[in-house]
Amino acid sequence: MAVIDCHEIRGQILTEVKKQIEVLPTKPKLTIITIGEDDASKVYVRNKIKTATGLGIEVKHVQLDGEIEQEEAERVIIEESIETDAIMLQLPIPKHLDEKILINLIPQEKDVDGLTDLNMGMLVNNHPYAIVPATAMGVYQIISHVLETGDLTGVDVTVVNRSQLIGKPLQALLTNHNATVTLCHSRTDNLQNHTSRSHIVVTGIGQPKYFDSYYFSDYQMIIDCGMNRDEENKLCGDVDIEQVQEELKVHVTPTPGGTGILTTACLMLSVIQCYNLQH
Repeated sequence: MAVIDCHEIRGQILTEVKKQIEVLPTKPKLTIITIGEDDASKVYVRNKIKTATGLGIEVKHVQLDGEIEQEEAERVIIEESIETDAIMLQLPIPKHLDEKILINLIPQEKDVDGLTDLNMGMLVNNHPYAIVPATAMGVYQIISHVLETGDLTGVDVTVVNRSQLIGKPLQALLTNHNATVTLCHSRTDNLQNHTSRSHIVVTGIGQPKYFDSYYFSDYQMIIDCGMNRDEENKLCGDVDIEQVQEELKVHVTPTPGGTGILTTACLMLSVIQCYNLQH
């Protein structure tokens, strides 16, 4: 049992994306809208732009002032949606803006993040045109890579996160591939009872090194979606990976270099999906 090589999985995804782009009649267009100044968002956007342009995707970055009013932000999203194949609103945005309204202005077939209510509903109903949020798709890519199959019949998964970005779409996605999924959260009683009995555990609570070997069992797959800073200000996940590996025989994703690098790669897959839905 070992650390899962997410760089290898990322490489395979990006190679496939590049092959698909090379045979398209025109370059796919991705528009990224950011509002205000957020240091973490700047890093994420830079990585997305670098990855996309390296694959041959045309990227437009629209930076809006953090004091922008709701009506003006809505107008920009509507207008920018017209001239692109895929569009996303980088989160978080300033609190005075209505995030839900802004996201739902994005057309379903251009909703590269898969966060509109329409896309979420389509995913729950296993619609073939549903666009899956990139982190959830990244987790599925890890699971199918390690298990060497996309069919998850007989696989029990516990997800400790119920957000729109990870937990809810992941529950639907894995269920659509025949897994049995338990969705846990901050108010779940006896969390260890759920995590220790599953074949696969996915964490996303935003607590540095919260999960130690107490929560797991031998021969599990542990996928850590947390991105935190420890007491020494070093990047780490929700799982105390060193302690867990000392005590148990598990497959586990690292942080950094784990689900985060797959999220960007899977976003590129979604750009191609958006393009194909319109062309």
